[in-house]
Amino acid sequence: MVDVTTLTVDQLLGIATKDKDVISNLIEDKTNVRDFIREYNVTDGVVLVPNYKVYYDYCRKWRPAGKKLSKIGFLRKFNVAFYSKRTKNTRYYLLDQGAFETDKESLNEAKEFDKRYRNKVAKKRKQKIESKVSSIAKEIQLEDETGLY
Repeated sequence: MVDVTTLTVDQLLGIATKDKDVISNLIEDKTNVRDFIREYNVTDGVVLVPNYKVYYDYCRKWRPAGKKLSKIGFLRKFNVAFYSKRTKNTRYYLLDQGAFETDKESLNEAKEFDKRYRNKVAKKRKQKIESKVSSIAKEIQLEDETGLY
C-alpha cells in the first residue's frame, strides 16, 4: 500500500479524478475488487471484453498468490462499476483497450481457464448433493433400524 502522507497534492488529485466513478460506486466495498480496478487501470471504453477474460486476469495476472473472490462474487462487484452488455452466452464489459489483452490467444487462454473453473464448481456442487443424499439415506436407514420413524 502507498503511504498517503508522502503523496503530493497533484498526485492525490490525479488519483481522485482517475478513480472518482469507480471509487464512488465501490466506496463500501471491503473486497480487493476496487484495488484490482485501480491497479489494473480499468476504465470505461468501447472495447467489448468478455467477463471470463476479466476474471482470468483478476485471478491469474493480478496478484496471482492473493486471496480471490469466486467468479460470481467478483463479477457482481465489477458489474457495479462498469457497463455490461450481454449476448446469448456471454456478458461483455465496455472497457478501455489498454487494460486487457483481447487478442485471440489471450481470449482462448482465458476461455480454457473459465472451462476448468466451471468444471471444478460443477464437480463440487455434485459432491455436495451426493453427500447430502447419502446422509439423508443414512438417517432413514438408522430410523428403520431403531423403529423411530
